Amino acid sequence: MAAVAPVGATTAANPSTDVEYFLRVYTELPIRPSEHEEERWVWTPLLCFSATDLVDVVRIAGGRPWRWFLFACGVILGTEDGTLSTSQSADDALNLDAPDINPGISTVYFHLPLAARSCLRTVEPNLCTNKLGSATSVTERDYDDAAIGERDGHKCVCSDLPERFCRAVNLIPHVKGNTYIDNLTGGTIKNIDHERNMFLLQPSLHQGLGKDFAVMPKPNFAYPDADEAWVPHMLRSDALVLLRRPSCRVPEDTTNRWPPNLLFYHVYGAAVLHTFGGEAPVHVLAELSKVYYGPDGPMDSEQRHARTQQEEARAAEAGHAPAAAPIAAPAGGFDELAACLPLWFFALDRDTQKTWVLEARRKQESAEAARNDRIVQWQQESAGT
Repeated sequence: MAAVAPVGATTAANPSTDVEYFLRVYTELPIRPSEHEEERWVWTPLLCFSATDLVDVVRIAGGRPWRWFLFACGVILGTEDGTLSTSQSADDALNLDAPDINPGISTVYFHLPLAARSCLRTVEPNLCTNKLGSATSVTERDYDDAAIGERDGHKCVCSDLPERFCRAVNLIPHVKGNTYIDNLTGGTIKNIDHERNMFLLQPSLHQGLGKDFAVMPKPNFAYPDADEAWVPHMLRSDALVLLRRPSCRVPEDTTNRWPPNLLFYHVYGAAVLHTFGGEAPVHVLAELSKVYYGPDGPMDSEQRHARTQQEEARAAEAGHAPAAAPIAAPAGGFDELAACLPLWFFALDRDTQKTWVLEARRKQESAEAARNDRIVQWQQESAGT
């Protein structure tokens, strides 16, 4: 990348961070100046980049950085129809296939078509960091760890770390609940813990998912001529060592079992906004993203608990028993002692019952010890690297 000159560079609005931004991306967002004023669309900073940030962008953009900017803005705002220009006129369009960022460009504008304004569905700010969810966040499991492991080749899809050091993780966080993912996918996925919202990932990458790590499906609206691949991107170069594959390992059937591109887009938008959205109007984006929640809007865990208690109280007053809560799997996995509870068990003689219980307990303790050993081994290997 050519050196980025400080043309038009200014200091970040936040005085606590002395970051010099060399490039800003603006878009029009609906701003209501006060309760009594009409909403109007105003050019607003969406993303801002320091010189180091721009180096990272060129690194992950595949030789066409402006296409990455187009993709980033599109997935944040939930549209595939925007355009980039160097002025508030869409006529001054950028050359999306330029191999580098012109150092003379310090401001870029992302233009939303008028038709997109009426159905703007922005990504939720801090999607993967806050604890807000819908009233239906606690759900039954709708996936099988072994099936996901088999689908994903028994390894982390981004690093090839063996399955025993990985976990099946949600793309859209579990706390968001069924209503959220149902609204986001238009009913395609109704359960937040469905296998199409999950993949096998090592814990260190899971920690960064939706923050400074995400996966870009290709081809997409910004890279329409790219070969098919799901490309993992570390938005900050200091953690590149965690990525051992140029593209994710995917199953042959990416239509029925693999997460749909929409979910990858949503999480990618959250990661870009988290990493480069230092001046973005978070309150405006948060308001626009409420369309994914139920009519009560986002709730924290205490609010969801209070909502459940209210529903149970209303049911009791009406003389109806409250709906039974779904039975969640134990945190440590399948409890083999629970397998001894069916009625047929009690028909066995006492000695056989005792043998069953002791064997189940032995297997459970052995599994727990093996799990602890894997954790210690992973910690030792992590400390060694």
